Amino acid sequence: MVARSALTRVPRISGLSVLLALLLLTPGPSQPQPRSKPEGTVVIGMRAELSTLDQGAGSVPEITVGENIFETLVFRNFDGSVRPHLAERWTVSPDGLTYTFYLRKGVKFHNGEPFNAEAVKFSLEWIRDPNVFTQFKGYWTDTKSVEIADDHTIRFHLKQPNPLIIPLMPWHLAILPPKYVSENRKTWGRKPVGTGPYKFVEWIPNERIVMEANTEYWQGPPPFQRLVFRPIPDETARTAALLSGAVHVVGPLSLDQAPMVAKATGVHVAWTESLSRERLAIRHDVKPFDDLRVRQAVAHAIDKDAIIKNILGGNAVAYHGPLVSLEWGFDPNLKNPYPYNPARAKELLAQAGYPNGFEAEFEYAPGITPKNTETVEAVANYLAAVGIKAKVNATDYGKFTSKSRTRALAPLNSSFWTGGGNFHGWQPFAILLDCEKSSALWNPKPRYWCNPEVDKLIAAGVQALHARDEGKAKQLFAQAQKLAAEYVYHVWLWQFKEPWGVSNQLKYRPKGNNDVIMSWDQASWNK
Repeated sequence: MVARSALTRVPRISGLSVLLALLLLTPGPSQPQPRSKPEGTVVIGMRAELSTLDQGAGSVPEITVGENIFETLVFRNFDGSVRPHLAERWTVSPDGLTYTFYLRKGVKFHNGEPFNAEAVKFSLEWIRDPNVFTQFKGYWTDTKSVEIADDHTIRFHLKQPNPLIIPLMPWHLAILPPKYVSENRKTWGRKPVGTGPYKFVEWIPNERIVMEANTEYWQGPPPFQRLVFRPIPDETARTAALLSGAVHVVGPLSLDQAPMVAKATGVHVAWTESLSRERLAIRHDVKPFDDLRVRQAVAHAIDKDAIIKNILGGNAVAYHGPLVSLEWGFDPNLKNPYPYNPARAKELLAQAGYPNGFEAEFEYAPGITPKNTETVEAVANYLAAVGIKAKVNATDYGKFTSKSRTRALAPLNSSFWTGGGNFHGWQPFAILLDCEKSSALWNPKPRYWCNPEVDKLIAAGVQALHARDEGKAKQLFAQAQKLAAEYVYHVWLWQFKEPWGVSNQLKYRPKGNNDVIMSWDQASWNK
């Protein structure tokens, strides 16, 4: 009998020896996978309709679905560490400027194209192509060139040492079939082809995405014959689908309905600590939010602890800077520089020239984080209490991301972030906030927000990591978190604890970064 409630804890990566082992040492062989004939259909209830399965153009939901089709050179384990995958092993030159990857032989894409060094080089060059939209360009700015040594050996030459290149790969370098993508530049994200355990079958918008088992998969057949991903934005409807048996996995569940699922027959709740965090993003490029005092007033106006207690049922924890507790470099001693203080918020607005407040658009995507309609309404009420009249607009997730990258989002917008799923504090800084590297999805040019002083601290922290001075690196990351909090890039709200609803027919382990890879690592039938 499957336990009705279980907690999957994802420990933080800490300790210099562990970090160096993960990032710099040549790994051993990949873990063996169980092999059996794929059986049955598993249905996964998603929080939103996807916009694309292009792994670089989409966000977390697109990546976590697409990981069943696409693969990368390394694979991320449950504890945040990595192991070889499409690369059997790799070496790093003593100066940290050359990474040599020895690729797995005999792997083919679903359309028959060979996986080889050419495919790896094409995939990186696709991301770096200025004519291609992808949120991952900033991840690879340190890459100088890519050299094909032979069909199954490739070298990445860096402009400067970057000890984070390996942990970046699981989410941010999907390997693409060169011929297929080149011939279908505009459409391949709707009909994807990869090397992964499942092949794309069909996509019926707002209804389902269907995949089937790749019986020629290099690790052996996956556990399920067919996967069906169903977009069900309404939380109540998602839970009802789970309870009726129409879907097998829902994640995360509605916090209100998790207790009901825990008591129901045939299903159980699996809790996980999460990298997912809520933030009230503020566009610094529009008035009046270009004034720090106004941003400080917004931060002072919101009672985060009350929302966590009264709306989220205690299933979250307040955080005060870009990093959360599961990420390397997180500073547990960082204090909230702008605690709930509506009187101080009104003073700051008056000092900024808005004694009577002002009106502002406030945008969010319903259902993309737990109870976000209720939490957005609560935030709007807190803002109204100090004179900021927020006009709340609900926008479906696909349109929300499209508006973000075309610089059309409202000045206030509530969104989530998972830190790219790599459990390292560099990522939120570099991809969400950096003046140069920031993702074109979250922080398009000209930038919504930018502070060069924060960027300098993180760059120095990365160099300290390369010099194997973890203590100095953590100090620099802590300074950057403090400055980012004081600068009010965003109002950092809360980090979630997430309940996943799972049919008792399945063995399923949720991951802290929301990965939904329906391979033997994460899921199988409960026989």
